[in-house]
Amino acid sequence: TMEVDHRGLVRGVGRFQLKKLGTDSTQFCWIEQLVFPLYFGGRLGEYAARPIMTPIWRASLRRFRQLVEADAS
Repeated sequence: TMEVDHRGLVRGVGRFQLKKLGTDSTQFCWIEQLVFPLYFGGRLGEYAARPIMTPIWRASLRRFRQLVEADAS
């Protein structure tokens, strides 16, 4: 497990976890717990940003997976 402390405009913690599933496979889990400031809409801003940020994070994870799998071969 590795944690990242976000200290910018949006604060919170990101967590990356690796879990061994078998002899040749690993599960990668990425968890973000972010808090939007009131001038970004607070909790409402968090909900509004979710449909925008989810595809961006998924694309980042896809690129990360490609890099890891290319390096492994």
